[in-house]
Amino acid sequence: MILWDPDRFHGTVVDVGEFSLTVGDFNLIVAAEDKSSTNLNRRMMRHFRDALNSCLLKELKLVGRRFTWTNEQDSPVLVKLDRAFCDVAWDIRFSSTCLVPLATSPSDHCPLVIHCPEAIRWKRPFRFEAFWPHVTGFMGIVQNSWSRPCPLSCPHRNQIGSTKLQLTLTQETILLLDSAQEERQLLPHELNLWKSLKSRVLGLAVIERIRIKQRSHVNWLCLGDANSKFFHIKANGRRRRNCISSISDGQRVAVEHDQKEGIIWRFFQGLLGAPSDAAHSFDWAALGLPQVDLEGLDAPFSEEEVWQAISDSTLGHAPGPDGLSGSFFRAVWPAIKGDVLRAFGQLFFGNSSALESVNTSTIVLLAKRADASEVRDYRPISLMHSVAKLFMKVGVFRTIFCSCKTF
Repeated sequence: MILWDPDRFHGTVVDVGEFSLTVGDFNLIVAAEDKSSTNLNRRMMRHFRDALNSCLLKELKLVGRRFTWTNEQDSPVLVKLDRAFCDVAWDIRFSSTCLVPLATSPSDHCPLVIHCPEAIRWKRPFRFEAFWPHVTGFMGIVQNSWSRPCPLSCPHRNQIGSTKLQLTLTQETILLLDSAQEERQLLPHELNLWKSLKSRVLGLAVIERIRIKQRSHVNWLCLGDANSKFFHIKANGRRRRNCISSISDGQRVAVEHDQKEGIIWRFFQGLLGAPSDAAHSFDWAALGLPQVDLEGLDAPFSEEEVWQAISDSTLGHAPGPDGLSGSFFRAVWPAIKGDVLRAFGQLFFGNSSALESVNTSTIVLLAKRADASEVRDYRPISLMHSVAKLFMKVGVFRTIFCSCKTF
């Protein structure tokens, strides 16, 4: 693969079976932020980007540094010349690959190591899948699980199995029957199997597409407007954006999971302090705020209010510790509404001890800037329990209703 003039490009194409990497000193930059000075050749930058796009190459992220070369002068010029690019197959298979810089030593170039972090071994949390309501017997599974204490599990693993594996096996079986049909007429039971497998392929393909689309969080496309490879690429890009590949505490850069976990823990532990008494308070009477008619604000919660909150909930975004989303409550509302309404009754009567299990949240860190490198560059976001979200939505709707009556 030749991307550029050999006098300008010094790189190597590494083929690993069906995957490939393009690495080396390209002696060109992609964007203005790849150089510390303003002396830029924008025409060459544009041609370089066009060459990369025509080859369908994606750059591996460089963690811990911005530049890879220096002219070693008193007022140095720093440039990002050394890069690594991967093809689509590599991006789908090894989505967490990144570049880790080493010390420059005697060279003016920074050595780079292609790093593919080991997958963190942790128990995958329960998550409601968007395709489950389409599975035969789904309501029966929910009713049996909801009516008695049982560990949360994924119905598609226990009842359906791996849809991707089944799809592959089904297609292989159809191929064998297709080949046999070229040599002889299929027997009646073989023909029935061939027809049933073709129908099953359609069903499995739809389930797999829904699953991948939910994982990719692509909401501006209809389900049939893109293939599964597109959703895989979008999902991997989303995972990379959310992944903290490295973090710095101001003294060192950590790339291993245990080290990153320690830096993040110490940072937020240091922010916590002892509560103190408030030195000032508001004089609400002096503010002259209009009086609001609060009639109905403290009334018992009704099923209509709860259903309105469920209808307003997003279908498959940001699940909390319970892994449930708005699509779950909409799909199984007749089976679970009794328990949900009883939970609202406990909230109305102030029985907080009965609601201790839903007073939980999952905290995630989202980058506030594209080049986030320290913990302060991340914003902690709390993902609440789904029932607690419904509590808040019903309260907000009531407050809005009372405010509208006044104004």
